Amino acid sequence: MKEFVQAAQETLIALENDLRGPYTIQRNYEYAGHKYASHAIYGNNDPRKMMFIKKIQRAQNSFEFVYMDVCRTLTEQKLTGYFDTLWQMTREVVPWDLDTHMFTMLTMLVLSDGVPDKTLLRQLKKFDCRRQCSPNETGNGWSVARLCVIDVNTGKVFCNGQGKPARDRCVSALKKASAR
Repeated sequence: MKEFVQAAQETLIALENDLRGPYTIQRNYEYAGHKYASHAIYGNNDPRKMMFIKKIQRAQNSFEFVYMDVCRTLTEQKLTGYFDTLWQMTREVVPWDLDTHMFTMLTMLVLSDGVPDKTLLRQLKKFDCRRQCSPNETGNGWSVARLCVIDVNTGKVFCNGQGKPARDRCVSALKKASAR
């Protein structure tokens, strides 16, 4: 078995390579006093016709923010910290005040050494972080947070309910990297 640091570095590189192109990647990104190994941003401006009394052309913006962290041993306290951080990000990172904001995905990928215990996996699966602006609130659109824990030794990915597309993408990226 590879040393954890080497396995985490290889996993991080494989995930970053999969995001290259449409994503802007930054290493050693700091948010709320925590330094993440990597951060990737994707933004899309999609012109759509909105139907009212007459057709109106309006752009709609969607975003994905991907945060990659290395956490050798995942504990309940650390997992709760990731939950809290994602909720905080829904308030501080999502561009609610942008008139053309449609949706934002917040994706947290946590690289760990081994499979988390069953209690942590149950908590992870139950984690639900969705926010939508109602018509009487200031802000536009909706946001969902996805949390994936990746065992760097086996390549197994565990996620919350909203994280299944991110999990599938991670599994695909790791398979591509191991095939090289």
